[in-house]
Amino acid sequence: MLRPLNHPVFLVCAGLFIAHQILQKIGHISLPWFDNHLDCLLCMPLLLTAWLLERRYLVFKNPAHRLSPAEIAGATLLLVLLFEWGFPALSPRFTSDWRDVPAYAMGSILFWRFLNT
Repeated sequence: MLRPLNHPVFLVCAGLFIAHQILQKIGHISLPWFDNHLDCLLCMPLLLTAWLLERRYLVFKNPAHRLSPAEIAGATLLLVLLFEWGFPALSPRFTSDWRDVPAYAMGSILFWRFLNT
């Protein structure tokens, strides 16, 4: 069993996230599709992996524990509501873009398929 933090899918997601942030914030390079949707896609595999590790090693102390489909769907729904409705309602610095919802869903499917093992 490949550990989640060493899994190529996790490493690619983390690497893409870091590279994009460096390009965007330090390099001032704008790539419109990536600026609008990449973080939403990568958010779920990264956050769900952190939650999986917390469950495995702090809560259940079972290295074989997996998140259930209901937990993954619930976390996805919660974050979609928070990021696409909650934050924009609280501050004009945040914008709601419902086209991000498929990116969150694809990120969750990516986690479920490859990292929740």
